[in-house]
Amino acid sequence: MPKIKVPGLDISGTIAAVGPKVKSGLKVGDEVVAMLDFSQSGALTEYTVVEET
Repeated sequence: MPKIKVPGLDISGTIAAVGPKVKSGLKVGDEVVAMLDFSQSGALTEYTVVEET
């Protein structure tokens, strides 16, 4: 099945899960805003996964 491109670059919301290698101090429940990379997009989904920066 081919991947479907979902539009949208800017996101805001609440962290639902954090990976074990996250070192920034972000935790579940924190409110965040971000701008996704043009190659990633997908901000119009209910949940999205992003790299820690």
